[in-house]
Amino acid sequence: MCTLLAFVDDATSQLMQLRFVASESAFDYFRATRAYLETHGKPVAFYSDKHSIFRVNTKDAVGGEGITQFGRALTELNIDIICANSPQAKGRVERAFGTLQDRLVKELRLAGISTIAAANAWLPGFMADYNRRFGRPPTNAKDLHRKLTAVDNLDEMLAWRESRRLTEWCRPPGALPSRMRDRGGDIVPPDVRFAGKRPVVTRAPPWKTIEMRHGAQTRRRRR
Repeated sequence: MCTLLAFVDDATSQLMQLRFVASESAFDYFRATRAYLETHGKPVAFYSDKHSIFRVNTKDAVGGEGITQFGRALTELNIDIICANSPQAKGRVERAFGTLQDRLVKELRLAGISTIAAANAWLPGFMADYNRRFGRPPTNAKDLHRKLTAVDNLDEMLAWRESRRLTEWCRPPGALPSRMRDRGGDIVPPDVRFAGKRPVVTRAPPWKTIEMRHGAQTRRRRR
């Protein structure tokens, strides 16, 4: 089983980015969005459904800042996100999925492709053919994508970032802490600089690197 993430241009109906993933997660959207931005630049806005990756759907949520990790990343990139109220409101992408669910499955079978890695390597050729056959000229030919600049640090922005309070356990009373564990369950090497504080914990590409930052103090480790 796998999931297809698709970015469709609202002006032309062209496929801008396709990616097969094992499941629909914020980390996979970070990867797909990065590929989109590096290829096309920054759009004015993304138009999505109301999946919890794109918006906070829980009323009276206890944690967080009222915005999802993906929403926070887009805000830092100066990209709006608009959540549709119904599938019909996302007409172009829904029609594209209708075509892909039929045509893409058949073409993958004909190509003898059965793994996610092979499918993702094959997708660019499929997209070029699809856009040639089903793309439409825009009403206004001006491309509103903005180029990435040095300010757009994708490693920093397209990452899971949150503030957590770290606690400590000591061997005998008064001894140095033997370990620290954050509330998400990640074991953190002993470092008294962070004990009892609320550092910003960042999980960045390739998602096995965890960084803790509190003021000028920084600690990195690989899981």
